[in-house]
Amino acid sequence: MIIAECGEKTVLSLPTEKPLMDYFTSNTCENLTYVSGAVDPAKLILNVDGINFFPQIWRINSKHTSYNFKVKLGGYFASIWQSCDADTKGNKCSYEMAGFGLSDLQWGPSVYAIKSFGIRSTSDYAG
Repeated sequence: MIIAECGEKTVLSLPTEKPLMDYFTSNTCENLTYVSGAVDPAKLILNVDGINFFPQIWRINSKHTSYNFKVKLGGYFASIWQSCDADTKGNKCSYEMAGFGLSDLQWGPSVYAIKSFGIRSTSDYAG
């Protein structure tokens, strides 16, 4: 279970039973299964509804195959930008993501290029 400062929480299921830290340190993209609570990272972190996430909302170590734009725990959505690529699992990606451990080394450097959590868009606003 993940509990955010805003009070939202979500329960996710890992692909296999091993410590979460093992997933993070492997840098291998994995799909997570939603169990209950906040349905997507924007709802969990910011208590925001209505963001159009791509299928397979929750992922670990998801990174564009063509761009250096990745999320450690979270997913991609389309608001300003549409689908542009896929991660190594074949999941759709875009230039917008939400979750934990956000990194944009493709279109940075900028003040919002690397964030511990939140929402990141290449249009470079604080969102």
